[in-house]
Amino acid sequence: MNSRPKSRNCYRTTASATGLPDIADQLKEQVSTMIATAIHEVAAQWAVHAGGVVPDPAPAPPDGSNALVTLLSWVKWGALVCCAGAAVTAGGMIALGNTSRRAEMAERGKVTLICSVIGAVVIAVAGTLITSSYGLG
Repeated sequence: MNSRPKSRNCYRTTASATGLPDIADQLKEQVSTMIATAIHEVAAQWAVHAGGVVPDPAPAPPDGSNALVTLLSWVKWGALVCCAGAAVTAGGMIALGNTSRRAEMAERGKVTLICSVIGAVVIAVAGTLITSSYGLG
């Protein structure tokens, strides 16, 4: 007697073996659902645009937003001061680590210097990037 079970394809199940629908039937159902959803979205977009053009006003700051702009400029200034302080500290760590033969301090200083420069670049570019991305300027 052979005690080994008969091999079967584990990737394709039939409705009679497991009581579940066939994988191909599930895929057909999913594809038909996706097509129906796409047709519905196209019809909705067509209905919106058929009535006329949807207005898209230019962005405008609300009244009293000058205080927020001032606060944001102070935060940006503080962040740049922190980056400059980190760069100066990193230079000291590199110098001290190399003269006192503490390689880990010199290495940490190099990483700190790179991170402070990257931080300064991100801070400097953030406003321009957001303004140009959303068409605010």
